[in-house]
Amino acid sequence: MLSRTAMAPSAKNKIAKNLPWLAFSALTFYIGIFIGSSEDNDHGVQNNNNHDRRRRLWLPDPKTVELRPPGPENGVVVLSDRANTDLIETALQAEERDVHVGNMCRCGSTQMPFSARPDPTQTPMDTQIVQYPSKATGKQSKHYHMHVSNCECKPGLLEQTHDKYMHKMPRRRCQNTNPTRYSWGAMPDFGVEELPLFMSSLSFESPLPLNSSLHNYLRNDLHRRAGIVDHFIQLNHRSEADEVVIAEYQENLQKLNLPPATIMGSPEENLHPGLAIAKSCRAAEDHPWGHPNGENLLLFLEKDWSFIDPIDTDGDGKLNAGYNTNRLEDIFRSINALTQRGVPYVRLGQKMCGKNGCADTYKCPSQGVMWECTRSSEQRWSNQPFVVDCKWFLRYMEPFALLGIDDGIMMGCREGMQEGKYCDWEEALQDGRISWVENQWTTAMLPNKPCDDSGHCYDFHMFFHHEEGGT
Repeated sequence: MLSRTAMAPSAKNKIAKNLPWLAFSALTFYIGIFIGSSEDNDHGVQNNNNHDRRRRLWLPDPKTVELRPPGPENGVVVLSDRANTDLIETALQAEERDVHVGNMCRCGSTQMPFSARPDPTQTPMDTQIVQYPSKATGKQSKHYHMHVSNCECKPGLLEQTHDKYMHKMPRRRCQNTNPTRYSWGAMPDFGVEELPLFMSSLSFESPLPLNSSLHNYLRNDLHRRAGIVDHFIQLNHRSEADEVVIAEYQENLQKLNLPPATIMGSPEENLHPGLAIAKSCRAAEDHPWGHPNGENLLLFLEKDWSFIDPIDTDGDGKLNAGYNTNRLEDIFRSINALTQRGVPYVRLGQKMCGKNGCADTYKCPSQGVMWECTRSSEQRWSNQPFVVDCKWFLRYMEPFALLGIDDGIMMGCREGMQEGKYCDWEEALQDGRISWVENQWTTAMLPNKPCDDSGHCYDFHMFFHHEEGGT
């Protein structure tokens, strides 16, 4: 075979001269296939014909396309290479994935929207929107289905916007004159689907605190209430005592008809938190229930963090502690939406304050749960319990985690870390070695002690920290 540099000039000219006609022939070949096929099941989706399939894929209808040989003499070159042909071929042959979304709730600018959980017995509405594959959206076509739920608007919870148009909501500026399948108050929320949520626990020579936390998670039914797909447990310096704890945990999961946890680590391994998070995110990508595009969420908990049990200490019928533990379903449904609306890192604690005061925050509600948001330049990273967008973490944070394996600049300053050549991930994020303050990422956290209409205030702390011996 001739190399590109060795090809004869005459051969090059011949191919270049006939390339437009070759492309045109390819186009007519594929159009012939499209027209010749009268039925298309769309991988289980009922459609009448290829015309409907092409309409939803934003592809031209061959009946309305004037076939002209490509070339300057006929206007725009239709096919200068195989790009368009490949696009059409990929769109029609790609595997199709059903994407289930909810509806948006339209409220006034000072009102907080509360959307009810979708009724699982209700048949979702077929939006007839199929988004064909791209490098940005993945290798599968996405067929959108909308679950309609009721909305409630609670006034006075948000600040008034100063935008001259948005402050006029909730009303539209014109009336519909064309037929539609939708209402203005319940448009599809195409950007928010239910993402797989994984859980990651990190333990270092601490079987007793780990054991206490695992029992706490089971007692509060975390797996079912939060929708945990799999629990990854990284055991640094894995020991026989760890094995006893894990064996009991696996047995308890089985009794509760829950899938077994995925256990990682070895007697020699000692991963810093950044590497443990990256390892779990990559395990989520390889998991059979992981998202096909890697859009997984990870709940990260070090071994000594447990949920505050819901308690009514004064007998008035209202919770004085564990308020958020009592509404885990709402919290994690809210986080699922929040991470798809521009918040890649969600702390399950309150904002951290220092000698110079607290970070400037603003209210950012999601699915009826109130959060406080700020920029990463205003609020430091913490290893305390959080949910992170795995795709974001692998893109921006994993390179620094890899740098922390053996480069001296990443070794920690706390006692023993220099000698042990261990990266203090939290410290490196807080002193500028890892890109954090330079960015404008939005982070979210729970608010501090909100009060209801009767004046009763709740402790919004969700976790407590415990150390119960090392071995």
